[in-house]
Amino acid sequence: MLLQSMAEVEKLLLVHDSALRDLYQKIQPLLMPPEEPEKKRIGFDVRESRIKYRAKNKKEKKKA
Repeated sequence: MLLQSMAEVEKLLLVHDSALRDLYQKIQPLLMPPEEPEKKRIGFDVRESRIKYRAKNKKEKKKA
């Protein structure tokens, strides 16, 4: 009688263990922090080639 009741308890614990494992696997993704959305930049974004500025030499000024 005692052996039979222990076998039933062990069987019940195995069922509960597998149910808890399944529940944990389903809950685990919900515990992760959510991904942050990409932040939008404020303002204008101009994509043009830059103009190269430089000081003219005295020789270049005389030629012009």
